[in-house]
Amino acid sequence: MKNAGKKKFWRISKKSKIAKQLIVVDVDDPQNSTLRSKLWNDYYVYLLGDQGDSFLTFDQFKKMLYFDNAGNEPKIGIINTIKGRYFYASINDH
Repeated sequence: MKNAGKKKFWRISKKSKIAKQLIVVDVDDPQNSTLRSKLWNDYYVYLLGDQGDSFLTFDQFKKMLYFDNAGNEPKIGIINTIKGRYFYASINDH
C-alpha cells in the first residue's frame, strides 16, 4: 500500500445520529484472490485508468476502524464474491 507509513484511523462515533446500521466495506488486493478478480483489477487499471494498487490487509482494515459505540461490538469479516474478496464491518443500534 502506498503511504503505508502514514497511519490513518477512522473514528466512528455518534452513528445513531446518522443511521441505525453502519456498514464499512473495502476490497482486498486482487492478487490474493482468484484469476477473475485479477482480470477485473487489470480492466480497471489499464482500461479505465484506476489507481489499482492501494489495498489494505484484513488486519490493517480491522486496526484502522475505531468504533466508539458504548459496548456495541461490530461484526467484522470477509465476503468472497465473483469479483474478489471484500472486508466488511457492520454495527447496529440495539
